[in-house]
Amino acid sequence: MDSSSSEMEIPSVRMVSIARGNMDDIQIPQRQSSCSDFNALREQQQQMQEIQNQILDQQKKMQEKQNQMQEYIKTLEQKPIGLGEEHVGLLGKEHGNVGVSPLEMEVQETLSMIEARYDKYELPMSTYSLLMTEEMRSVPFVTGIIAWAFSMMCLGLAFSNELDNGSPENLLGLPVGVQKEVHAAQFLGILVGVLMEDEIPQGLELIGKGAEQKISQRAVPVNGGGSVDGTTQLFSTKRVVLPALLRLSVGYMFIICLFIVVVRESTVLDIFFDVLALEFVENIDDVIFGLSKRGFFGPTLRDATNKTHYIETTHASHKFRWWTKRIIRFVYIFNILLGIASLTYVSTMQKKGYYRCK
Repeated sequence: MDSSSSEMEIPSVRMVSIARGNMDDIQIPQRQSSCSDFNALREQQQQMQEIQNQILDQQKKMQEKQNQMQEYIKTLEQKPIGLGEEHVGLLGKEHGNVGVSPLEMEVQETLSMIEARYDKYELPMSTYSLLMTEEMRSVPFVTGIIAWAFSMMCLGLAFSNELDNGSPENLLGLPVGVQKEVHAAQFLGILVGVLMEDEIPQGLELIGKGAEQKISQRAVPVNGGGSVDGTTQLFSTKRVVLPALLRLSVGYMFIICLFIVVVRESTVLDIFFDVLALEFVENIDDVIFGLSKRGFFGPTLRDATNKTHYIETTHASHKFRWWTKRIIRFVYIFNILLGIASLTYVSTMQKKGYYRCK
């Protein structure tokens, strides 16, 4: 029994050793696989860290680029007359210079896009613009003349009516014994009326744009004087000056009627009602344009009023544009001061009893 049992134990020991050997053979590859996975994961982490560092570097570069572009944008908006010598060092004298970095090219393109906003002047949405864009003797052109005639007729009737109420001693028929509240309302009426009046500044701006177009055409001829991009045109000087002069005539007629009507009123509400009525009369052209745009006056006027037209200029005219804005600002202030000074004189004479019956 002992010998047989010993013989039985030997194979079992061998089987156990073989089984252990097989287990060792199985575990060793698993350990090798886990180590390789750990190394691969570590390499991936390192790659991810490198990618994150690259992203941070790109973000820093983009932030620096944006800051630099914003600085040049602010410089251009403060002085929108083209690139000066201070920009040449960064941008170069030509866009295609060798050695210009992508950042410099992007800054230059951005500046060009910003300056382009100033190079297209959209014509106002008014019947006066039809006098520039439409052919003479056409329905839209005649409509523009009719709208101007309506405004002038209404203002002329108001002017003549006020003069008819005067006398040889008091030509304007100015009241006497006006209260302080009425005097205050008169000054406010003059101030509000001149501020609401927009025909004079638009007329002056239109003349300035016509001059800018001439300067730009001499500096950089565009298509020999034809259509630039379908909506941008090179208008002749006569076509620009005509609607501008008509605007100026309506604007100054409005200011004259405004002064006469305001100084003749003796109640506060009548002053403000008269100011609003004159403002409505001056804006008849805008009312006609709006109705035409909605198609109430036929398809011809609807098509003409739904087009957008531009006057295109170049950087060569920016200096003249700066002077044009200065002139418009001066005219605005001059009209206000002239109205206030005239009203002050009339008020002083009223207090002295100059307009009483003699």
